[in-house]
Amino acid sequence: MSRYMNLFLGIFNASPALEGKKNNGGLYRLEHAQIAEISGVTDDVFNHFYLPSLNRLEEYLGHTENLVQSRIQRVIKALKIRRRIILPAGTEPHLVAEKKDLWTYAVFLSSLFYGIDKDLNKIKVDCPLSGGVLEYFDDYNELTTVAIATSFTPKEGLAWLWNDPFLWNEWLGSLTGMACGSGDILRIVSAAIGQEYVHSSHMNSIAETTPEPSGTDSDSMSEVVDMQLATEQKETKIIDESDKENKQEVNQTPDKFHKEPFLNWLKDQLQSGSIQPGTESGLIYPVETGWLLKSPEIFHEFTKETDEEWNRVQNRFLRKKLHKKNEEGANFHVISMESTNKKIKGILLGANIVEWLTDCSTG
Repeated sequence: MSRYMNLFLGIFNASPALEGKKNNGGLYRLEHAQIAEISGVTDDVFNHFYLPSLNRLEEYLGHTENLVQSRIQRVIKALKIRRRIILPAGTEPHLVAEKKDLWTYAVFLSSLFYGIDKDLNKIKVDCPLSGGVLEYFDDYNELTTVAIATSFTPKEGLAWLWNDPFLWNEWLGSLTGMACGSGDILRIVSAAIGQEYVHSSHMNSIAETTPEPSGTDSDSMSEVVDMQLATEQKETKIIDESDKENKQEVNQTPDKFHKEPFLNWLKDQLQSGSIQPGTESGLIYPVETGWLLKSPEIFHEFTKETDEEWNRVQNRFLRKKLHKKNEEGANFHVISMESTNKKIKGILLGANIVEWLTDCSTG
């Protein structure tokens, strides 16, 4: 119990580790100005709603500037993507203009806090009930992310989000990796995370580009190919350039996903928060056209609950052709992380499976 009391006291006090080192308030001033410009809000709105969350997170993680910097860059990428999308999709033009700032704010918060529990598992934090002793915790989960996001967000900001129940539900879902509602916020955040990876030669079929703000919200979700996990049209184009077996991917249906034990297990893990995409130490890496499942590690996790051998499970899954092959016709893709140049090998799932896995309305 004291471990969790320490956790929440640390959150609410925003106490950084390493002898309480405080963040330099002006260290991220240029990034703050860029976020304010891209978000398109007035100075008053930025200072009242955006800046407090940035300052509190920067103070809390002030001793780990690489984590702070990576999250700020993720926010910038996500906001650039958001500027080219109508949110919520299919809304009447006058309502889009009315809700523009609110949806932008939700994207900002989600991209800032998503997956922070995984980061906290890798660093030491202050423990007020233990006399300021620095300790590691290894059992943070998605509830920690929600707790931090809601406590580091100004109460006026939470009230603003709460006024739109549909958006509130979608925002909370995006923090835990679930595509509740339209799923657009989670897709934007996943795309911003996906741009943190540089693809190797085996991933040439997946273009790596950073969308620039167009200065208008007139583009629809389907037109932002740089952002999407993938549209069906883009999937088809890639498949036509790959081998014939990959053409079957666009014809896969949820009925076939339900019949695959590994996918059902993975969906359960995502819904419970046991596995979260987009974290450096995780098992799932968002890329431009879907998710890369780290192999064989993710199959090791699956077989911990069964008596099967991981390689048999993997081979059975590959034989069902639910994945996407690389342009050379091989089953595995390789990506390298831009920050560390670390190589990650895995199996690529297309957008249709990703949407099924993250859809909280299906079981």
